[in-house]
Amino acid sequence: LANHTPRPMASDEAYATPLDEAERRALVDEEDEGVLGELVQLVGEAIGLVVPDARAALERADLHSARRIAAGTSSAAAALYPQIANALGGPQTLLYAIERGQDLAVLLAAPPVVVIGPALGSIRARSQSDADPAVDTELRFRLGRVVELARSHRLLATGTTPARFGRFVTGLYHAFAKRADPDSSAVTEGDRLRSAIPLLLRRRITERLAGIELGVLDTSAYLAACERAADRSGLLACGDIGVAITAAGGPARARHLVRLAATPRYLTARKRLRSRSNRSE
Repeated sequence: LANHTPRPMASDEAYATPLDEAERRALVDEEDEGVLGELVQLVGEAIGLVVPDARAALERADLHSARRIAAGTSSAAAALYPQIANALGGPQTLLYAIERGQDLAVLLAAPPVVVIGPALGSIRARSQSDADPAVDTELRFRLGRVVELARSHRLLATGTTPARFGRFVTGLYHAFAKRADPDSSAVTEGDRLRSAIPLLLRRRITERLAGIELGVLDTSAYLAACERAADRSGLLACGDIGVAITAAGGPARARHLVRLAATPRYLTARKRLRSRSNRSE
C-alpha cells in the first residue's frame, strides 16, 4: 500500500484507464447477493418504466428548490463526479444542488438524480498543485459510493426509504409469485409493476420467483450488501484505505475494505486507475 500512495489530482483530471465491467464487478459486488439481488437486476432492465422522472423524484423528496448543476461550475463534486463515473463505468446521472439539507443523496429516478448539499457544494474545484489531499480523497470516496448506488439494481433499493423498498419487494412478489393479503399495499404496488414491466421480462421474473417464499427476499440483507459494495467502489475511487475506513464508519464497519485493499487484484486496479501522468511510477 505504501508503494501505491495516491498523489493529488486536479478536480477535472481523468483516471488513466477505466475498469472493465468484469473487473469492476469482481472487486465491488458481493459473491452472492441472493434471489433479491437477481430480481432487482431483472427489474433494473426496465427501470425507466417503473420509477419516476427526475422532477417527480425531487418533488417526492420535497426538494422543489433544487437546481440543476450546470457544466463548468466551480464545484469540486460536480467536476469530480463525471471522472469517477467514467472510471467505474457508472450510469448517466443528473446532478442537482440544494442550499439546505444533507450533503449527498441519490434519488430513485430515471435517470438517477444525485443531490449535492451545501457542505460538499461549497468545496471548490482545484488544480493539481493546490489540491488538498485530505478533502479531495474523502470527496472521491463519497462520490465513488454514489456511482455504485446510482446503478439500477442498487438504486431500486437505496434510492428510496427502507419501508418503500419493502413495499416494492412485497408488490413484486404479489405480482409475479403468490397473491399477497388483499388489504395490503402490495396489491396496488404489484398491479403497478405488472402493468409497467414488459411481457418478456415479466416471464423471467415469474420464473425466478417460482418456488420462492416471500421471507427469502431479505430487504435488510440486500440493503447492507449495497452499502458494502458502495464502500468498495469508494475505495477504488479514492485509493486511500485510511480515509475509506474513517469515512465508512470506522474499523468495525470497514473490515470488508481492509480485506479488499490487501489483495493484489485491488492494487492492480488502482495502478490502472492512476492518472496518465503517473502511469510510469
